[in-house]
Amino acid sequence: MAYEFDNRNDNKTEHAFKAFTTDLKKGLDAPVIFMYGAEDYLIEWAANTLANRYIGKAALDTDFERPDADSVSAEDIIQSCETFSMFSEKRIIWVKEYPPLYQENSKGFGDIQLSIIEEYLDSPNPGTILIFSTSRVKNDPKDRREKRTKLDKLLLKKAKCYDFCPLERRALRAFIEKRFKNAGVRITRDNVEYLIDATGYFHKDTDYKLMNLDADLKKILGLVDTSHDTVPGPISAEHEEGPVEQVETPVPEVTRESIDRAILGDMDTYVFGFLDHLSANRKEEAFLLLNNLITDGSDIYSLLGLMVNQFETMTEVRELSEDGMSNAAMAKELGIHEFRVKKAMAAANRLSLSKLKDILCQLYEIDVNIKQGNVDGALALELLIGRI
Repeated sequence: MAYEFDNRNDNKTEHAFKAFTTDLKKGLDAPVIFMYGAEDYLIEWAANTLANRYIGKAALDTDFERPDADSVSAEDIIQSCETFSMFSEKRIIWVKEYPPLYQENSKGFGDIQLSIIEEYLDSPNPGTILIFSTSRVKNDPKDRREKRTKLDKLLLKKAKCYDFCPLERRALRAFIEKRFKNAGVRITRDNVEYLIDATGYFHKDTDYKLMNLDADLKKILGLVDTSHDTVPGPISAEHEEGPVEQVETPVPEVTRESIDRAILGDMDTYVFGFLDHLSANRKEEAFLLLNNLITDGSDIYSLLGLMVNQFETMTEVRELSEDGMSNAAMAKELGIHEFRVKKAMAAANRLSLSKLKDILCQLYEIDVNIKQGNVDGALALELLIGRI
């Protein structure tokens, strides 16, 4: 029996992760599934969700196969698919980043191997789910028409397909809010928007994806004050003297500082704060923050190095912006996070380009004098603040 799947999406606004969830609830009966698109995080989620749905924990090692895509042959894939399970509802064979999906002339894969897979697709084992997946296939229709491989075309015709392209802003917002809600942490809508902009997820030519966001959300959760109970609402208790007055349990909340620290790092966040005061001519605040950094035990050489690095970045982004370069292009050119470019630009715009270069020269001079033992580092930086 030849299998054909209708992969048309009647609701053009529905993302693949929603379509997949809906299909799974209805009883996803597809012996061959093709997952592609930039969001490898969602591909991982979908494949593992299928495994949890159809395979018991005790049988995961035997019934959830993930062969090495760089070395597995078409014959080996089909042989694994034709093996029945004695312990699970279905076996799952997940072939991830199989070279013939994105490289037409893959070594060891030709028309014979393609015909082996095609023959299986026409009569697949109903007790097995075969998953092919790749994040190297772009979701641009023009690009895909030009660069589709024979196996890619075959799967688009014969398999159940899910295009895990980047999320739209509304879906990404919901993803972030749900993650914090499940962790018992509050975040305001403004800070969700700030976080989205900070990550650069929607910036053109960005390499930032959900996998990166997931790591940053874990960092933020690690920085949020969770010393209190995370369950909101009144709590009452009884003991020998009688009922205790009800109290409201504080809920940890995500702040912009925790977002900055997660994305930029602790020290860089403090340095940006220092530079923000400095560039805005708030000398008293700059003195206070510098003294706090030194009092907290920050190494003066590391602090000076970071300041030099940041003023170099501020000077570079100021020059590149005057040449008409976008933030995304500057981030790519300088090899830094786009959020760092945005922060540097905000500080740099408060000073003229000549002033930035003058401060940078003074920092270079301070660095040399400190290393030669001609001046105390903390004193030199305080004098610099006074001169700006």
